[in-house]
Amino acid sequence: MLRKVPKGSLLIIGGAEDKGGDEHPIIKGRNKQYEAHEILNLLLPERKNSGNIEIITTASSEPDQISKRYQHAFLEFGYKRVGFINMGNSYDASNPEYKKRIEKAHAVLFSGGDQFRLSTILGNTDILQVIREKYLTTRASS
Repeated sequence: MLRKVPKGSLLIIGGAEDKGGDEHPIIKGRNKQYEAHEILNLLLPERKNSGNIEIITTASSEPDQISKRYQHAFLEFGYKRVGFINMGNSYDASNPEYKKRIEKAHAVLFSGGDQFRLSTILGNTDILQVIREKYLTTRASS
């Protein structure tokens, strides 16, 4: 059986990446090469106006608060094309508008939180299939 070799990129970062503010003063002091938003910056297209980033906040217990933090973080380096999707159940995960947004996105980011909740809601849905196909078939580019 032949398996597809992914053409997309997968960046696994957890939920404790730098989202701005002074939440990591110890790291800044210890790491002389510290760069604010270094990981989030990897999600951006080369041309800042060329693609959207969709952030799925389903795993978070505070999706509105986490959305504001990500919005602020991306705005700090001038990126405004960020959307947020919070699915409360598997019915929400079949929303054709969400599917369309993810299909068009340059990058998809999952916020941190309850990964069991995330997998329960997204398991066997069109949204998950779109994300999987995006990873397998879309070459990472600007």
